[in-house]
Amino acid sequence: MSNLQAKVIENNMKKFLALLFLVIIYQLPSVNAQIAFDLIGSEEDWGEVLNKSEIQDKPVFVDIYTDWCGYCRKMDKDVFSNDIVISYMNDNYLNVKVDGESDFGKSFAEVHQVEGFPTYVFIDSQNDALGYLEGYIELEEFKSSTEDVIANFQLIKIYDKRYLANSLSTEELIKYYAISVDQQKKKMIYDQLFKEMGNNPNPSKEFIHFLAKTDIYINDEAYAFMKKHKELIRKDHGDEELEGIVNGIYENSLTRAILKKDQKILDEILHDLIPYFLAEETQDIARYDSKKIYHAYTNQWNKYENIVIARSEEIPGDEQGVFFYNEGLSIVNDYRQFEEALIMADVWLMKSTNIETDFDSILLTAYVKALLNQLEEASSYLAKASALASGEEEEKLVSEIRSLVESADN
Repeated sequence: MSNLQAKVIENNMKKFLALLFLVIIYQLPSVNAQIAFDLIGSEEDWGEVLNKSEIQDKPVFVDIYTDWCGYCRKMDKDVFSNDIVISYMNDNYLNVKVDGESDFGKSFAEVHQVEGFPTYVFIDSQNDALGYLEGYIELEEFKSSTEDVIANFQLIKIYDKRYLANSLSTEELIKYYAISVDQQKKKMIYDQLFKEMGNNPNPSKEFIHFLAKTDIYINDEAYAFMKKHKELIRKDHGDEELEGIVNGIYENSLTRAILKKDQKILDEILHDLIPYFLAEETQDIARYDSKKIYHAYTNQWNKYENIVIARSEEIPGDEQGVFFYNEGLSIVNDYRQFEEALIMADVWLMKSTNIETDFDSILLTAYVKALLNQLEEASSYLAKASALASGEEEEKLVSEIRSLVESADN
């Protein structure tokens, strides 16, 4: 073999080996191209993660998944495989996965009120939730959300020091309250803000916005503030924002009344909040609905019935049929899980206008009787409804309730 031939062969071999090297490099899986997830399966594992979080001064990113979850796999494939996401998550978080169907996972999911998978929870070293994400998250939204959590995580540490030094402005205190997850700390910030701003005759818009985002209950100091400055809020913020604030106070207070079974709180709603904040023409129906809601969710159905019967006596005779139909419909929509309520609805629907000739009344009666397991009567009313059905939509409704009756009969 000549020197020239040997040289050509050598050069060709180098080119081949270089090409082969590139092929191998691009076909080999990237060892580091993944988020460094640890699988957590016990309280002991979780305690170790929180300990690492405190030592490394990093929040924890928790991926709550299931084996059958399609969006979980799609997140792994589309988002968690992205180089920028991988680098950012590994640098800034302790990343763990929790199987939502394991014993530990079920308990963890219950604590964080998980309603579907995947759910992502951001948690600090004190086991306080910093934020949540649910379902499939697009790449850019995921990157933005994780960056926001870190920004707030870092800002809390700065504000912690400045709060102790009493060097935060009002605007910074409001921001501090919004991003803080320590409930005791939030209470301290709230008290300080209210002490500084609550007695101001001309409260700032920022302070009113701040209060509007907190949980206000009837007869607490924030409620008294809102009453005192009602017209100022209406002038500076508009009727819509004032209405939103009042709705929040109403819902919070009525919920508290129900949970505590406290008639006194209900009375304060009826005789203080409603007359002070609602237009006169809406007050009567607001009181009526409030009493029904309270007695329904405190399981006082006799009082619920008495309220409705008393109301019916104020209704002209020719309008009572419509009134009782609407009350029966209200129970079906809101309280059909309670047998006592369905029994009342059944009675009231019998008083409904044209119970023998009106499709809606007959079909609703059939549905109530099916729910009460009065299957023969339900079938009878279904036959009447079927004869009156006009069009495909009404026929479909009859068919759906008939299926309910047939399944109960089997």
